[in-house]
Amino acid sequence: MKKKFWIFAALAVVLAVGAIVAIAMGPYDARGLEYVVNEDGVTCTITGAGSCRARKVHIPEYLDGYRVTAIGKNVFYNYGISKKDAEQHRGNSKLKEVTIPDSVTVIGSGAFYGCNQLKSVKLPSGLQTLGTAAFYHCTGLRDVVLPDGLQNLGEAVFYNCQSLEIITIPDSITKIGQGMFYDCKALKEIHFSDDVTEIGNLAFYGCASLREMSIPDGVTEIADWLFAHCASLKKLTLPDGITRIGERAFSSCVSLEEIRIPSGVTEIKNHAFYECKKLTSVTVPDSVEKLGVYAFSDCLTLTSVTLSHSLTELGDRTFDGCIALQALTVPASVQKLGVALLASSGIKTLSFEGTVSQWNAMEKNGNWYAVTELKEIVCSDGTVAIRSETADS
Repeated sequence: MKKKFWIFAALAVVLAVGAIVAIAMGPYDARGLEYVVNEDGVTCTITGAGSCRARKVHIPEYLDGYRVTAIGKNVFYNYGISKKDAEQHRGNSKLKEVTIPDSVTVIGSGAFYGCNQLKSVKLPSGLQTLGTAAFYHCTGLRDVVLPDGLQNLGEAVFYNCQSLEIITIPDSITKIGQGMFYDCKALKEIHFSDDVTEIGNLAFYGCASLREMSIPDGVTEIADWLFAHCASLKKLTLPDGITRIGERAFSSCVSLEEIRIPSGVTEIKNHAFYECKKLTSVTVPDSVEKLGVYAFSDCLTLTSVTLSHSLTELGDRTFDGCIALQALTVPASVQKLGVALLASSGIKTLSFEGTVSQWNAMEKNGNWYAVTELKEIVCSDGTVAIRSETADS
């Protein structure tokens, strides 16, 4: 066989995945697919689509006598799409069907990136590693089964797989990586083990069809942007071990009606519940010391709020736009009020559990009450008129 040698140009997308160890044998070309022989001298890794342009690709178990054990990085990246179209995220990939032999144990990062005509794929029973962004932007992918023996699942594997509806993650996986199901708009059901201990940022961002979920007991934080823009999410169960609710974790969950914040939570970050338009009540447990900026901003139907007695600060615009919220009690522990804290809210009654002198000593930033109908603050030993607040600011 005639060997072909050339230098591979670096691809625009840099994707991290464990490297497949290979010696300097190849690349070769067989059935249009490019491959290199691995260090053991008997197996090979597919490294490129080569001259293959078939719409239905069958990857054989052997190429030129070498057993295929891995599909390398970016092998079918934007398969059949021109560079210009790929850069502008347009055009259709030629790949509609792929058969992968059970001998394959590794599928590299970006292996099927941009194969937007691929509707289903049967992964090998012996697959151990599925690399980062392996099916990134496979917008037509509806059906994929992850094998039970899978050990390593990269980040953003199913990013923007807009047709994927149901998926089961095997019990062997304990971490769901960052952006795993980002913008999977049709995803209704996600099944994963109770042994999962970590769910990365943006993992379920934009899963607009997801209606309910229970987070496993081993998870200790709700990551940043985790459920942001999950427009159909109505029911969510959080375990008692949660200590942090990240930035924009539930932002624009416009169908979320109720949520129990676990008693061990110490941080609720910026915009955590921003624009949860159907959220009617919330209790912030006494373990929480600070509410981030815009934490409950634009929660249009919020009528009842119970605040933590450990709070030392209410962030800027925490309740901005909460037009249904008419009354609020501020704990005596609070020492700082953020800018426009109550802007455009419905607040008419504000109670402070501390004394008038404590209220007057509190740091208040800017026009903290903004345009509410609030006239006075009711303290434990008297009242403070908003007029005097204005004079002091």
